[in-house]
Amino acid sequence: MHAGKFVSASEISENKKDDLFPCYGGNGLRGYTKSNTHTGKYSLIGRQGALCGNITFATDKFHATEHAVVVTPKVDVDTDWLFYMLINLNLNQYATGQAQPGLSVENLEKVDISIPGKEKEQQKIATCLSSIDELIIAQSQKLDTLKVHKKGLMQQLFPAEDDAFTGSARVPKLRFAEFRDDGEWEEKQLGNLGEFTGGGTPSKANDSFWKGSIPWVSSSDIFEDSIHQIKISRFITEEALKDSATKLVPENSILIVSRVGVGKLAITKQPVCTSQDFTNFTPDIDNLMFLAYILKSHSKTLLKYSQGMAIKGFTKDDISKLNLFIPHLPEQQKIADCLSSLDELIAAQSQKLDALKTHKKGLMQGLFPGIMERG
Repeated sequence: MHAGKFVSASEISENKKDDLFPCYGGNGLRGYTKSNTHTGKYSLIGRQGALCGNITFATDKFHATEHAVVVTPKVDVDTDWLFYMLINLNLNQYATGQAQPGLSVENLEKVDISIPGKEKEQQKIATCLSSIDELIIAQSQKLDTLKVHKKGLMQQLFPAEDDAFTGSARVPKLRFAEFRDDGEWEEKQLGNLGEFTGGGTPSKANDSFWKGSIPWVSSSDIFEDSIHQIKISRFITEEALKDSATKLVPENSILIVSRVGVGKLAITKQPVCTSQDFTNFTPDIDNLMFLAYILKSHSKTLLKYSQGMAIKGFTKDDISKLNLFIPHLPEQQKIADCLSSLDELIAAQSQKLDALKTHKKGLMQGLFPGIMERG
């Protein structure tokens, strides 16, 4: 690699300043410090750990730690173009060491790359990719804003979360106009609103158990930010269902993670089986989505239930005693519709963000020569 000079930040003397400067380590911004090592625009390469080869772009005055390799471009190499080229190289493949992988400056300098002869071409490529990055940043900010709005709205639409056994305020801070004269919400225990179903894991040693048609869900298949998404990729047989602790959870149930990811939950519209990390709930009468949202609003309470030393979690007995304040069905439906429409908007924005990232990845593959992966 002959596009620039590689030096460890530990080789550069520190200049003491009164103001605070960004401090970059091997994997990006670590915090702020009174000292700075560089002024200008530089690409930083993470040199240690599982994420070594991570590329960060630093500008103005900043401090780089010894875990970052600072790349100083040569005179005829555009700084912005070099940043994207470094990302495209997948430098992690050149790391050495098992327990603590690392990248040495010596190995980095041996990496061959192709450089456009004219700096104008480099700048054109960098400008193109920078414009995509700006769109990605704007889309990410829009998505984050929607998520923050939803979080705030849920805090307003449900009575304030308090101790699960004693309950909380009997009406929410924000109420739709047509329900403001309906009085207080009724206090109920979750255990009186439906039935619980547990889960289990069929033997993974028996390969035939995992070649069926019954969806089987683990806690990693549930998303933190959505009650509508389940990533189903594993299926079990009727024999596996009979020979293990897992149970068939009815359609229109709420899959509640009670261990290893407490606080995550999702609605299933089809019968599924789950691992032992779930305490699943099937409502009798109340609105399914409303109950899922109000349970999501009680995430802190569910975390308080967590107990045990090795694996934190709660039991069916714990969550069945959860006190909830429930309005009449029409108000339940109105709240569920409001939050569902917001979730649909968040999902659409998330898809747009993913599409932009995919577009950028394809664009980089077209704008840079193919990189030979190390075997």
